[in-house]
Amino acid sequence: MTIRLDVLRHGRAEPAAEAGDAARVLTAAGAAELRQLAARLALERWRVDRAFVSPLLRARQTAELVLGERPTAELVTLPELDPDADPETLGAALEALVEPGRSALVVGHLPLLGRFARWLTHEVVAFAPGTMATIACEHRIVAGAGRIERLFEPPDYR
Repeated sequence: MTIRLDVLRHGRAEPAAEAGDAARVLTAAGAAELRQLAARLALERWRVDRAFVSPLLRARQTAELVLGERPTAELVTLPELDPDADPETLGAALEALVEPGRSALVVGHLPLLGRFARWLTHEVVAFAPGTMATIACEHRIVAGAGRIERLFEPPDYR
């Protein structure tokens, strides 16, 4: 059975201020782009079974905007989504949390998401802010098991 991971880099965010990197918030333009992505996904009746976010605020804000007012999945903070985490460690965490035949939204940061996509698919994804790649894995989330099904990049969410 196929596992689908919608891997999304957080939207454009404000620079770090006194509260530090973890407290950075989305810019108005970043939030607007994510609302466009949410509208595009709503047209497809997109839903996920699970939603995982990094411990950083801008990732949670991104997920909340994309999931919309009536989310189908609870947001779970996943420490393995720290920007500098290891892609294999993230893969093992997701392997334990996402069952075959299910889907998950995974919201994080660079450099991790780029390294994770390459580990999973052997393809390079640039992951500009607000970019979402749907990665399909047959049966398991392990190195080389995934393939990129689609890529949404702002501002053209087609």
